[in-house]
Amino acid sequence: MKFLYCTDIHLKNKNPVNRLDNYYISVLEKIKEIVQIAKDQKCGIIICGGDLFDSPNVGNTTVDDFMDIVEESGIPWDIVPGNHDMNSHNWEQSKGSALAHMFRRSINICELTELAAWSEGEDGIQKGYYIEGYKYYHTIEEDFIKDGLLTDSKVDFKIAVPHVFISIKPFFKEVSHVCAKDLKTNYDLVLCSHFHMNFDETINGTRFLNTNSIGRTTISAQHMPEVAIIDTQTKDVEIIKLKVAKTVDEIFDLSKYEELKGKKKDIKEFLDSLKGVNFQGMNLGQQITKIGKENGVEDEVINYLLNKMEEVK
Repeated sequence: MKFLYCTDIHLKNKNPVNRLDNYYISVLEKIKEIVQIAKDQKCGIIICGGDLFDSPNVGNTTVDDFMDIVEESGIPWDIVPGNHDMNSHNWEQSKGSALAHMFRRSINICELTELAAWSEGEDGIQKGYYIEGYKYYHTIEEDFIKDGLLTDSKVDFKIAVPHVFISIKPFFKEVSHVCAKDLKTNYDLVLCSHFHMNFDETINGTRFLNTNSIGRTTISAQHMPEVAIIDTQTKDVEIIKLKVAKTVDEIFDLSKYEELKGKKKDIKEFLDSLKGVNFQGMNLGQQITKIGKENGVEDEVINYLLNKMEEVK
């Protein structure tokens, strides 16, 4: 089987700060291209690593527009619920979310749990693939650090699709994350998401691949959106950049980004005020906004910090 992998689409009918084009239309065009690529590459399925939506409660029109594209294509989507797809980082409390609604109503859209196919080889090795999705929850990074990312599958190509903050380099210590080098895993390929940063590294025999976000919501997201085509028989991975995606200077007002660089003193003072605050998971952005507002910090300073959160130090 061949499948297409994409992640962090963040579909929403509202323009992000400093975005110049129509974000909603732009993301829908990317979804259409993703479907076309899957058709051209003869993929049997599209797997999304999470955060299909930017909020658990998007409008009916947004849900319908996405479902129409999927249903017309006939290509199934298996989706890992991400933190933006659920209420309070709890899937059990998200039955009324847009993603849960689609899982119930669509025959071509479902939650990625397990996909597998194999045959017994003459050498006793199970020839085939095993794919498992890991939806987000509040302490998932801590659990991965403690318990690892392990499977009992014996097939010769094991793929994990976790919506977890996995990074190649250490991130802010206040933010829960897992460094790939510290993760005990027996998967052959880990398709990463949640952390909006491209990387493709093989560590201790496991390949960690992050194709970055399809939806670019912050001005520091200066990558070009891409997808991966994975062939489970040959184990080949092909990266394809989306042609409809515009360059950063076409979609963002970069002058605002440059202006904020001059506020280093205010930013340092604000960062100093955050010392000792206990942050959990990816709530850091919400906490920064809350504390900044309470202390009268300028919106420009807060927005700059939110933008910088996606950049590895």
